[in-house]
Amino acid sequence: MFFAPTLFKQTRPVDLILPLQNQLPQLQQLVGVDKLAPATSALSLSQIIADNTPLTTAITVHGDELAAVLFTSGTEGLPKGVMLTHNNILASERAYCARLNLTWQDVFMMPAPLGHATGFLHGVTAPFLIGARSVLLDIFTPDACLALLEQQRCTCMLGATPFVYDLLNLLEKQPADLSALRFFLCGGTTIPKKVARECQQRGIKLLSVYGSTESSPHAVVNLDDPLSRFMHTDGYACRRC
Repeated sequence: MFFAPTLFKQTRPVDLILPLQNQLPQLQQLVGVDKLAPATSALSLSQIIADNTPLTTAITVHGDELAAVLFTSGTEGLPKGVMLTHNNILASERAYCARLNLTWQDVFMMPAPLGHATGFLHGVTAPFLIGARSVLLDIFTPDACLALLEQQRCTCMLGATPFVYDLLNLLEKQPADLSALRFFLCGGTTIPKKVARECQQRGIKLLSVYGSTESSPHAVVNLDDPLSRFMHTDGYACRRC
């Protein structure tokens, strides 16, 4: 079974995959995720949901079975499909939540795509594990993100440095109440000193993180670390739970 959006920007992924079905005998069903456009050439996800009732009993799986295949960005070569087991994912997210003292009372702001390790692991999986709430952005814009941070009283956010930079620029023109925000976890690239200092001046706790699709996160700073720690390092190795 293969799930694909019916529309992505100006492209219709389902229509691109259909001609390949004859070359993939193991592919039994193509499902169109019909949020933005109707599924005209494949079974629609909305129809599957309408025609079926939720399971009353949990499906039994083994911890070492394949849970997800996430693709890397290809920073050091060609993108790779990383095969993660249930145990891989649970160990990663339990360590992440423990290091940052995340609980059911937290509200996650997640601007990253859910097909990316950041969005899938920290925006969906972690909140499920601890019973927290996650606020998802379809497309990141500073205006939409800042409005949701304030309205939903988000307590934590994770994203690359450009997200922080855009939000700081908007806050110059459009002040907002971010008193609920405990921290902004920043990874993917170096954090400029200017950005770190501006966050400190605005009362935004900026934390650095390092990870990869294969194991995210590898290292995170502690919540009580001084500014010098996250400006020059990515903290400490995460202890797997």
